[in-house]
Amino acid sequence: MHIIKILLPIFLGLFCSFAYPQKIKLGFQSGIGTYEMNELKWVTSSVYDGLPFQAKIISNYPPFLYYKPSFLLSFSKFSIGLQLSKYSTGSRISSKDYSGEYLFNTKIKGIAPSIYFDFGHFPVLKKIRLSPFIETGIIYSKLELKEFFYIYDTEITNETYNFTSKNYYVESGLKAEYGIYKFISVELNSSYAVQFGKKNLETKEGMTISGNRGAARPNWSGFRFGISFVITYP
Repeated sequence: MHIIKILLPIFLGLFCSFAYPQKIKLGFQSGIGTYEMNELKWVTSSVYDGLPFQAKIISNYPPFLYYKPSFLLSFSKFSIGLQLSKYSTGSRISSKDYSGEYLFNTKIKGIAPSIYFDFGHFPVLKKIRLSPFIETGIIYSKLELKEFFYIYDTEITNETYNFTSKNYYVESGLKAEYGIYKFISVELNSSYAVQFGKKNLETKEGMTISGNRGAARPNWSGFRFGISFVITYP
């Protein structure tokens, strides 16, 4: 069953139950995420091992920046709201000399709308509060794969493919909030995300990427370390 069809009524029910939140929070978070991508990493290594000439793996789905705006309703003991996360990473194999050039390049992006919930708001110091949190939602992935190969002035290969996939995830962690002004605060966030679902990457025509376990799928599971700037009203 579609996860949003389950979670959205819960969110609306809580919103109606607490029609007058104490505060409204608008936030923007950015940080570094690690992404497992084991099946896609295998694809890069497999292509590299099969090349009949010398090349170099420049990157293979390394940690990279993510961005996350949020809208929260804050009460005395908890906050609930909506977030939209954006992730990206990729891989590259490259070889170039006087006789030609080869490039195998992938870029994958993830867009993840989610429902967020934190609780506790435990005071540690005068202006610092700790809150465990959890979020869950859908993650839409889009991967662009480019491969080209030139020998002197002859084009051997020049192909571009676009793959998409839809899966789900749950992320939990801890945030530390520090108030720097009456309505402005900074948060440090540390969490771990787990992706679930069985949707492989495929094109509109149904083409898939061959991985070490059949058709390859993305895996955005991993750690997140970020900082948020939050505006609170009133």
